[in-house]
Amino acid sequence: MYEKILLPLDGSPLSESALPYARFLAMALQVPVELLHAIDPDIIAIHGNPRYVSSEQSLEEILKDKNLQYLTTVESLFSEPARVSYSMEISKPEELILAKARTEPGTLIVMATHGRSGIKRWLLGSIAEKVLHGATNPLLLIRATRAGRKREAVSLQTLIVPLDGSPLAEMAIPNAVELARTLDLELTLVRAFTPPPLSLAVGRAENGQAVGELMGQAAQAYLDESAAQVRAQGVKQVARAAVEGPAAETILRLAREKPHSLVVMCTHGQSGVRGWLLGSVTARVARHTTVPVLVVRAGSAPGAP
Repeated sequence: MYEKILLPLDGSPLSESALPYARFLAMALQVPVELLHAIDPDIIAIHGNPRYVSSEQSLEEILKDKNLQYLTTVESLFSEPARVSYSMEISKPEELILAKARTEPGTLIVMATHGRSGIKRWLLGSIAEKVLHGATNPLLLIRATRAGRKREAVSLQTLIVPLDGSPLAEMAIPNAVELARTLDLELTLVRAFTPPPLSLAVGRAENGQAVGELMGQAAQAYLDESAAQVRAQGVKQVARAAVEGPAAETILRLAREKPHSLVVMCTHGQSGVRGWLLGSVTARVARHTTVPVLVVRAGSAPGAP
């Protein structure tokens, strides 16, 4: 499924919030981990003037030595038989992450949605969002905590897979199926639907109610069919949830109700004029959920056109 986990770190406790999930998946999936640190070239350019460095070492050498010690310390947080390597380059963080991942399509990027190093922040809307927009690799986003949680142990029980009835949204299913089979997790398929306003239901409340019931029945039938296909692929525990309401709010509420869950969804999917577009439902869920979100780029998923 995944050949490697790429874990970007900026040296802050906030960015280290992704560490527990990287450790968990590395052990469960038996894949190696590469710790990645980027030294911002702007720091070298601004502060690397010899007038400001009273040392025989250049600022670049000082930063590399310091961060090498940091990465070595982080490596020690992984227990055997995890295989851990680390790399460090002078580059903009998002550019380095994307370049590294692009050369290895089997790589899963695991990173916190924000982290802070000085005045630099990894906020959704900054580095994490640039990676979200630019990566063709699967991307696991973990909501950071202020205190950090690098030594925590985590576990997963449920994978939540939002669907909108389109083949594009369904491209998240293969990733979810592989994880559910390997980790023996429940897979919950979700479809949210929103009936038209009563003012559009031919002027009668009864018509609006009937349309809503038909949409609910169609959503449930679609999920039943999808669940049967998932079971046929070897997933033992499959649940279905056809829910009336906005897509993002439905996903967020379900994630809150299911402890130890992970949301698996595509960066886009489309059903009629209601699109699950990057910058819409996927980004909204990634911004607001407290559970991890595995984002799969539809165009790079198995079977993508």
